[in-house]
Amino acid sequence: MAEAAGRAPGVFDETFLIGIEGVTEVLLIRHGQVDYDPDATVGDLADPPLTQQGRQQARLLAEALSTIRLAAVFTSPMRRAMETAEAMLHHHRHLQLEVIPDLREVEVFRDAPPDKTLREFLGTELLGALRHRMLTERNWDVYPHSEPSYDFRKRCINA
Repeated sequence: MAEAAGRAPGVFDETFLIGIEGVTEVLLIRHGQVDYDPDATVGDLADPPLTQQGRQQARLLAEALSTIRLAAVFTSPMRRAMETAEAMLHHHRHLQLEVIPDLREVEVFRDAPPDKTLREFLGTELLGALRHRMLTERNWDVYPHSEPSYDFRKRCINA
């Protein structure tokens, strides 16, 4: 904080709201490692739980944030997000999770048949090409039958 350094806030401090009284900080935290099975059906891929390592990551994150005063803990309804957020409550027992459905992740392959694997639905060659394209373009829109990136961003910002 600028004031802690013994000086009044400067133009950049004020522009970026650093050390300014009454400003709310929002911590955006991604969930811990998930138990991902590339051969699972589309329905099972949509909401996997955390792995043991993911649960440990959540616990360590909660410990790291245990001395910070939190006013609220928000989460999407996804299992992995809820498991990660619930770890915070062990150190912040006065809080309850506030589930906001529109904070869920981008809905990749949401319109694909839930009872098929991605290989069965798209084929190995197309799936490999799509994954390569995603790594190159870094855009979810390369995946067919998925929520468009624009819709995802709009949904999350509105939430």
